[in-house]
Amino acid sequence: MEIIKPGYTRVSSIVGQWNTFGAIKDKPFFIAKCELGTRVHEAIENDINGIFHPLDEAAKPYFESFEKWAANSGAKFVANEQRFYDDKYMITGKFDSLIKMPGEDKFILVDYKTSSVESKLTWQLQGCFYHYLATQAGFDLSDRMLFLKLDKDGGFPKVCEYTFSKKLWSVCVSAYNCYRYMNKI
Repeated sequence: MEIIKPGYTRVSSIVGQWNTFGAIKDKPFFIAKCELGTRVHEAIENDINGIFHPLDEAAKPYFESFEKWAANSGAKFVANEQRFYDDKYMITGKFDSLIKMPGEDKFILVDYKTSSVESKLTWQLQGCFYHYLATQAGFDLSDRMLFLKLDKDGGFPKVCEYTFSKKLWSVCVSAYNCYRYMNKI
């Protein structure tokens, strides 16, 4: 398990303050779904880095969904599974990938999801936080943010595209302040 620097708040904790999982987050099926997402992310990261990664039957279709998108997108993977820290807000986040698309000069943030449904509001916040962190780390990012809702049957993923904006960033700062207030930080 990855250790976070002391005093930093994870983006997932800030965004997660509005999760609707409540009483089910400790249930075996929810835990299994989270573990599935971890296995799929590891397989994608290894594949991008040219490392063979065996897959179980549950994870394989999600990975095949990613492969279909990667083969058709023309994306060049630049950075993967990288954790950033921001000293101003004392936040940290680990994004899935930064890519370059053909004909585009700036990096695009990509996140992979094994969720059964799009979570538009929270995914936008998550992407906006990651966009901020990557920009602070010196990456020249496009305002486009792609979330790939990988298909459980191995089909082409649903591409959910969001846009970074100052207005959305102000919502993120408000979410951050709410989190700190509610958690007495």
